[in-house]
Amino acid sequence: MKKIIILVLMIILVTCLLTGCGKEGTSMGDVSEQTTAGTKENNDNESGSKKAGGIYKEAGNELGDYTTAVTDAEKPFSKVIEDGLADEDMDTLSAEMSMAIPNVIIAGLGMYDILSMEDLPKEEGKLMLSGYAGVREKIGSEIKFSSGITYDEDKGMNKKGDKISEQGNLNTSKNTLFIESKKERDGKVLSRTIMEAVILDNGTYLVQYISVAASYRESDPPKRVAVFKRYDKDEYITLTTTFQGGTDFTYDSIAGKGDLQPDAMARNYTINGRFTVKGGKAAFTKQ
Repeated sequence: MKKIIILVLMIILVTCLLTGCGKEGTSMGDVSEQTTAGTKENNDNESGSKKAGGIYKEAGNELGDYTTAVTDAEKPFSKVIEDGLADEDMDTLSAEMSMAIPNVIIAGLGMYDILSMEDLPKEEGKLMLSGYAGVREKIGSEIKFSSGITYDEDKGMNKKGDKISEQGNLNTSKNTLFIESKKERDGKVLSRTIMEAVILDNGTYLVQYISVAASYRESDPPKRVAVFKRYDKDEYITLTTTFQGGTDFTYDSIAGKGDLQPDAMARNYTINGRFTVKGGKAAFTKQ
């Protein structure tokens, strides 16, 4: 029953993320100009593939390969949590939903790779599934990607003139991923999400997800969620948290900081749930 509930909620979430599919929208132009610049590296692209067990399997498929590495390493722990936490209430289910959202965010990154099947330095086109105007650009060991749409009529939760954008970069030498997405209306940022992932040389995975999203009803306060993860082959910890503030929130990047513990990552946030898996046993603690 629990899996069915989570599956239904995830379907609703994905549907909301893809509302409209961009068919009634207008391209935002060369969205590559909006991509976060990041640090440019001149290292060879293959250097990243030698780290953490060989992340990148095929040139041109780096974003998909990185996504697979992050999500596959988490799957065994997710299974233990699913099987081990049988007697759950809605607070636990809500925390599990929050825990799963970062994987939903990166699930579509492989669509950028499809833009450039021949691994060209730069390629533009419409992304599958969303239909947004997308750009993928490879500069040394960095892959920059961006997409966006401006709605030219009301559709679902989107109104005429709404702008939705995503921008980010993957550094295949440092094995760091950054994504920022926004929804804007009349010059105001209604929703904003930041996600970072880091794969350390020793095979440790770090993830942080921070989001302020407008509610379905404009009169309701925005939903604020932040998730912090650390896992390796032996141990898994995820913290689900809340915080105060709006879409102009600031945050501390986890890139280049070494092996951070989730509590250190979440030091400025209010922890409301803690998932741990160790020795094949799962535990969830409300806080």
